[in-house]
Amino acid sequence: MSDLENCPLCDHQTAKITKFGNFQDRYECTNCGNFIGVLIPSKWLMSEKYKDRRYILSGVVRNLTDKGEMAFLHQEDIEKYFSYADVPKNPIEAINKILLFIHKKSKSMNEFIRIKFDSEYTIFYLKDYTEFLYLLKLAEGMDFLEKEPGSTNKWRLKMKGWEKIDELLKNRLKSNNAFVAMSFAAEQNVIFTEAIKPALEDTGFLPIRMDIVEHNNLIDDEMIYQIKNSSLLIVDFTKHNPGAYFESGFALGLGIPVIWLCQKEDFKERHFDTEHYNHIKYDNADDLKTKLTIRILATIPNAIKKTNE
Repeated sequence: MSDLENCPLCDHQTAKITKFGNFQDRYECTNCGNFIGVLIPSKWLMSEKYKDRRYILSGVVRNLTDKGEMAFLHQEDIEKYFSYADVPKNPIEAINKILLFIHKKSKSMNEFIRIKFDSEYTIFYLKDYTEFLYLLKLAEGMDFLEKEPGSTNKWRLKMKGWEKIDELLKNRLKSNNAFVAMSFAAEQNVIFTEAIKPALEDTGFLPIRMDIVEHNNLIDDEMIYQIKNSSLLIVDFTKHNPGAYFESGFALGLGIPVIWLCQKEDFKERHFDTEHYNHIKYDNADDLKTKLTIRILATIPNAIKKTNE
């Protein structure tokens, strides 16, 4: 049975809620997207600890929903969702995100893109639609965007906007780091050392795996830093490490290419959220190394040049 109630993340009054049982509800909100709430989130999310940070969760859930993934919001592990949020630190970072969003939606160089102010602001971790409008006007004033004549909600990139997009994409590809998200189980070490690592190195990438990175930071902060500074993410869902799902989703949200892996015998147990992605299904390390090398070269245009450098 479904009811219409206020969304516990954004207070939207037409959120559709479906009861799963005594402890879980499924929420469908036009602003935040879809998520499972555990133990009546409308109560604990309104506490002093979370009330003013709900907009961050709204952004995380919306970005996961747009990728076909589902967030499970439970008070006991809610902090991990905050840690994966790529919240802009200033208007410049926010405008960059908006430009990349418009670029991604543009099917042609002169297309005006319809912006849904009242619901799409959550994609950029903004507090409300007025912030979104403010940033769009700033971008227009910087000559990055222009509004369609006679329209109030259609925008397209101008020449300076295209130049900024080119700069942002080139900066992302300057890094030769490739973040590897996978289980750290002992039996998976051979997959990393004999397949993933050599395939990346042969195509010019530096493999980054959190258990071998030297750092003094909080693990979540360091992981986010390493993903942001990578131009490729390899994720192996063998053993179904929960962190791998979040790391791959975070990379997708940043526009970083992701290559999906899983051992054939383990593939049937994969999480439903990744079913629509083209996984490399492998038998052993030798099989994976060959397949992964081919996929990297097909995914990253300048990988061949890196091989020869």
